Amino acid sequence: MKAKLADIPLGLPADEVLKRAGRGTRSRDLGLDPDEQGYLGGVQGHIFEWEYPWGYLVFKRRRWGEDDAHCYRVVEKREK
Repeated sequence: MKAKLADIPLGLPADEVLKRAGRGTRSRDLGLDPDEQGYLGGVQGHIFEWEYPWGYLVFKRRRWGEDDAHCYRVVEKREK
């Protein structure tokens, strides 16, 4: 897959990132998400970082729009 940082918009669900960019070279659990938006069914979400050759994607559990699913989504992108 030849995805690059520009191909991954903020708010994109993690399963769609897998389709577009595949699995990263490394992933890290950055801990619990203190934001109330990260809770689902009373359970606190985590913050994850996926590393790719071209950069880093940070995921948090979020609902992006009113009709969107509550799932892990890209909330931050950084180039290497």
